Amino acid sequence: MHLVARFAFRTFRVHGAGLALLALLHRAPVARLAAAVNAPAVAAVRTALAACASLGALHTLAGATQYVSSPAGTLNATVGTPASAAFALTGTPVPPNSWRVTGSLPPGLTISGRAGPTPINLNAVSLTLSGTPTVAGTYSLTFQAWEYAGQVGISPGTFGYTIVVAGGTGGSGGTGSTVPPAIASSPQGQTVTVGGSVTFSVVASGTPAPALQWRKDGANLPGATASALVLGNAQLADAGNYTVVATNSAGTATSAVATLTVTPANVAPFVLAPPADRTVTAGGSVTFSVVANGFPAPTHPWRNDGAPIAGAVGSTLTLGNVQAADAGAYIVVASNSAGTVSSAPATLTVNPAPAVPLITLHPLSHTVSPGEFVTLKAEAVGVPAPRLQWKKDGAEIPGATAAALTLSEITGAHAGSYTFTATNSTGTVTSTAATLTVEALNPGRLINLSIFTQVTARDPSFTVGVVVGGAGTVGAKPLLIRAVGPTLAAFGVAGVLADPKLEVLADTAIVAANDNWGDTPALTALAAQVGAFAFGPAGSRDAALGFAPEVAAQARAFGVRVSGGDGTTGAVIAELYDATPATAFRAATPRLVNVSVLKQIDAGDSLAAGFVVGGKTSRPVLVRA
Repeated sequence: MHLVARFAFRTFRVHGAGLALLALLHRAPVARLAAAVNAPAVAAVRTALAACASLGALHTLAGATQYVSSPAGTLNATVGTPASAAFALTGTPVPPNSWRVTGSLPPGLTISGRAGPTPINLNAVSLTLSGTPTVAGTYSLTFQAWEYAGQVGISPGTFGYTIVVAGGTGGSGGTGSTVPPAIASSPQGQTVTVGGSVTFSVVASGTPAPALQWRKDGANLPGATASALVLGNAQLADAGNYTVVATNSAGTATSAVATLTVTPANVAPFVLAPPADRTVTAGGSVTFSVVANGFPAPTHPWRNDGAPIAGAVGSTLTLGNVQAADAGAYIVVASNSAGTVSSAPATLTVNPAPAVPLITLHPLSHTVSPGEFVTLKAEAVGVPAPRLQWKKDGAEIPGATAAALTLSEITGAHAGSYTFTATNSTGTVTSTAATLTVEALNPGRLINLSIFTQVTARDPSFTVGVVVGGAGTVGAKPLLIRAVGPTLAAFGVAGVLADPKLEVLADTAIVAANDNWGDTPALTALAAQVGAFAFGPAGSRDAALGFAPEVAAQARAFGVRVSGGDGTTGAVIAELYDATPATAFRAATPRLVNVSVLKQIDAGDSLAAGFVVGGKTSRPVLVRA
């Protein structure tokens, strides 16, 4: 195996003498170095002979071809003038397939397309040194070859090589020669993830050797003056455009721009600024905004009370013509490939639009007896909520600013026309007038009380408690008391009590009783007077009696016990009627004041209490269970 190095300026020819020498050398498997320059062929032969004369001693390997170290070679070149050289191994076994070149390569020259820095590792049968040197100086290279690719197999050793580059037109290459800087290889653009490392490099030439200065976005980077710029732990702020400025006494050269792109590492979303609470008047508009970061940039779907809002995926959410239904809690669910996060909720409060007051309940007229009380009621709405005021005969009633106006201890001075006004910032409205009449005759009162329930085997009787009288009343209170069973069938009631029985109790003593009313004419007339429905058919076994307790200084209380004769059970109504004629009723006439019942209610059963208010004045009623 033999090494042949060919180098030339511009052209290379081998004349007859050189071919003869090469043929001679090929007779023995030795390594040889041949160089051809832009000179007569004889010079090439002379150089080759000199190389052969300096071959070292043979090195013998059993069963293999002999290898000999090559003498060092030299290439003389000039700044600005193209130069080239070729390197190859010949002989047996097969030519090698891999190389390693170390040392200093002159700026402007490449080995088989590869520029410095060395070492350069290549898989190839031969190497080519070519280019135009830009920096004067002496450069040393070392070549080593192997039989096979990947630096495997027999290697004949290392071969030293020297390149001497003389100065260009600025001088003869001596001490006083100067060459302006030139950028032989500019830095290349790169992309790096945050936290990673990136290296930019530049090859610059010139005589004297230029000083280098790296720049980012046009600004010098302090201390960055080497041919390589290393950025470790790259951050977003490192992104930008990088250049190198080469400067010597002959001038300045600037490299091409290398753009550094720094991409963030994947980061789950996080909310920097959640949306804030908002209050808006109905019909207006409102905007929510959120600041959420992460990488990749997160999406921003919005939700109201947990429900997605169609099309709302930006960092801001604007709602127009807001209505009460838009009120609620708004959140953003920021999401990217690294995760999801929800913002704190922002509450939207929607206030009604201003509205003129509206009277929704007008007060009613009443006729009241002296000494009684009455309550007038009215209601109004509006936005903002209206201020209320009652008036009598057009004059404001001091302190009467609630929806209800209660007048106690009525006298003739209370009679008049009452109105109700509602006022807000948009206006005032007035209710219809309610007339209060104070009249002594036929005052309002309870004229009928009734209990509808069941007499059962488990609860074979029940007692109705009755109170008659009232403040300032005196005299007898005529009543019609009935227990209606069989007649209820005519009204479609099923399962009636076939034989109801009445007992009037004063404390525990029975003071009046009836079982089967017997078609008594006096009771028939009394029922017609009070407006009670008639018993029927003739001979009905319903129970009825007249009763007139005396009221003196205080109210009278008694009980009415209802049961089934002969142990019968079924549905029944217990009734009490005020039998005082309306024309005879005065403020001092005793009244029905209270009725109560204590009754066991079985599963699926019920009890109904009925009452009727009569007279010409109103009567407040309290109902309790």
